[in-house]
Amino acid sequence: MAINNSYLSAVVYNEGEIVTEFPVSWPRIDDTHVRVFFDGGELTQLIDYAVSSTGITLLTYELDTENELIITRYTPRVNRRIDWNDGTPFVSAALDAEGINNHYIRQEMQDWLQLFN
Repeated sequence: MAINNSYLSAVVYNEGEIVTEFPVSWPRIDDTHVRVFFDGGELTQLIDYAVSSTGITLLTYELDTENELIITRYTPRVNRRIDWNDGTPFVSAALDAEGINNHYIRQEMQDWLQLFN
């Protein structure tokens, strides 16, 4: 299986034997932050694929020599984990979480420019 793992928040699989399980090595805040594209179309989590701590499993598709699979992390830009408008105190854990969130978003934007342009 050919793998392009040169991205910070994505991995591209193509060519090779028929496969339904794919490892993912980059960190994420939540499993809902994983997006999967099969031949350019976005798949639906829990219908087309399942996410585990180590990767994804395709439920309705198989990757073979004719297809390309892109797995990306997508950290939400709205509805952030820390709501500073609700009076949440500025504690180090909250600031660290917000910093990680922003760091992931920057990585994702960089990768998306390379992947989808």
